[in-house]
Amino acid sequence: MLTTESEGHLKDIHHWMPVILNNETREMWLSSDMPFDYVKASIDGSNASVLLTQSYKVSTYVNSIKNDGEKCSMPLQ
Repeated sequence: MLTTESEGHLKDIHHWMPVILNNETREMWLSSDMPFDYVKASIDGSNASVLLTQSYKVSTYVNSIKNDGEKCSMPLQ
């Protein structure tokens, strides 16, 4: 998983967030002959808006790797 420093309200949740690659950047990342610094410079963060649109609190049930499924992402009442 690629991560970067958090933006917007996600900073209140955690200091890092996933990097979301567009098709072009994904292909660069997966290319074995592409220098890392070039790929890194090409990640502009514009797709991060997907993560910045909505957030809500969930149960601590999500904190265990033993737990999986819808219950992990259900909003707290």
